Amino acid sequence: MGKREYRQIGKAAEERFCSLVILGSGGRIEIVPPLADDERRDFELHVKHRFGRALSVQVRCHTKLTGSLLHVKLFRGRIQPVDGAYWFFLAYLDLESVDLGEPMFLIPSHALRSAGRLLREIRVSLDPGSHDRWTPYRVSRSELGRRLLAELRKMRRPRPAGRPTAQSSTTEGVAG
Repeated sequence: MGKREYRQIGKAAEERFCSLVILGSGGRIEIVPPLADDERRDFELHVKHRFGRALSVQVRCHTKLTGSLLHVKLFRGRIQPVDGAYWFFLAYLDLESVDLGEPMFLIPSHALRSAGRLLREIRVSLDPGSHDRWTPYRVSRSELGRRLLAELRKMRRPRPAGRPTAQSSTTEGVAG
């Protein structure tokens, strides 16, 4: 398979991710692709009509399995962001069924630390009987949108009482 086909497969996986998130959240999640993919993220997600901290998601998929193991490279280069709002979505793209296989994985970047180092690649088991360190991050196609919605809601914290909101009585320096 040539480089073009791999890019097409990656784009197809991203599009399927978006459809699962939108439909699975009942349309409550907005998905915005960044203008440049220089921060190792494919999408910014936020709850519709609620602005604040967004979730950044990097979509990674592969079309081959080794037994029941999905092997995915996570980081390329020196930039390896770790943040509570930076997550990885990992999936097997089954070319026969033309869909993402189950289970899929939604893993926060902080969970990728092992012995004080950040994992550059990962092997996750799709075997239903597996109980490895990645099992808690499993998600089905129907659960994906709801799981992301729950994570986004956890990130929204009410402002502490007594803290005033920023207000301005002038329009100096305001565009538009």
